Amino acid sequence: MGSGSGLACAEATPPAQPSPTHASLVQPIESDPMRRPGALVERCPELLKEVRRYRETVLNPMRDWAADALAAERSPTVFYPFSGPDIATAVALFEHASRFILIARQAASVAQLDPPEEAVEASECELHRFVMRTGFYRTHDLDGKDRPTPRLLALLLMSLETAGIMPTRVGSLHIDRNGALLHPGPLLVATDIDGRFRPAGDVSIPAGMSARLTDSESRGVRIEGLDDRGRTVVIDYLSMDLSDRGLRRAGREYKWIEGEMAHTVLIKSASHLLQLPNFSNLAHLITHQSGRVVQDETGLDVLRLSRFDQISVHGGFTDPYELWRESVAMGRLREFVREQIASETPPFPFGYRKPAGTFILIATGARK
Repeated sequence: MGSGSGLACAEATPPAQPSPTHASLVQPIESDPMRRPGALVERCPELLKEVRRYRETVLNPMRDWAADALAAERSPTVFYPFSGPDIATAVALFEHASRFILIARQAASVAQLDPPEEAVEASECELHRFVMRTGFYRTHDLDGKDRPTPRLLALLLMSLETAGIMPTRVGSLHIDRNGALLHPGPLLVATDIDGRFRPAGDVSIPAGMSARLTDSESRGVRIEGLDDRGRTVVIDYLSMDLSDRGLRRAGREYKWIEGEMAHTVLIKSASHLLQLPNFSNLAHLITHQSGRVVQDETGLDVLRLSRFDQISVHGGFTDPYELWRESVAMGRLREFVREQIASETPPFPFGYRKPAGTFILIATGARK
């Protein structure tokens, strides 16, 4: 685990040391997480071909590119705000990380492991197909505006399986008044027989935890899994309002995020929210605490990125997705990119569709 996690329970099993060789998501069919008993992707058989294509055209090229462009990246934890259930992108870019923190507004809970209605499962399958074709989630789909509301935990597990990670355990997460992340248990363990998650061992709350839980807020789920090299990977997904209204400087959420912000930050398909005045608290934490930011055009304004010593540009930029063509921040980004020596365009889609194709900024060396 990375420092500052504030976990009040036993740590996850330390992961094995990563292999020095790069591995693609081409596995024997019997070891592919999509083929495990109970795999969510397998419940959508029409998706199997889509997922394999996504691995071949997006995730594997992304891993190959990151092995060079992010060769110096060794942060054990990656912080991914506005992520939705997109575990797959983070895992592909940061294969040395063993913990991923995903934050979005939609709620995820262990209760979402219960079998859904047929219409809900069909909605989840259709949404995952959309993501395989576009590379991003739409908020109104996650909120169930035009279809049955999908289970966020189900989408997280589908993204995990797409990334080639075998989910093994799931549990709940809370944040106490001091900004500490609590993992009270019990962990639900995936069984070999049917893949369903069931309690294993003692299901009681650990001694001394009850009082802390009384003054805590349930915020999300922890998923543990094994990647294609046999390493333990931990995904902490939390539901949180990241605007200044939800992220008040004296609040428990701000305290917790402040303790996690020393790690690498990934920003993708974030609806340009960090460029708005009412997301200034999170933008401040990122620019004053994080050592590295990997983002597309929807992340930090280049004015804020000026706090970093080095910024590398990968791909060209002319205009954002059409909804944000009139953004003043995009005009500043356009001028900034014109003055840079850009590397070749990454050979995979990343974020919203743009006239110039994939665009990634890597900022390192923030001045404290």
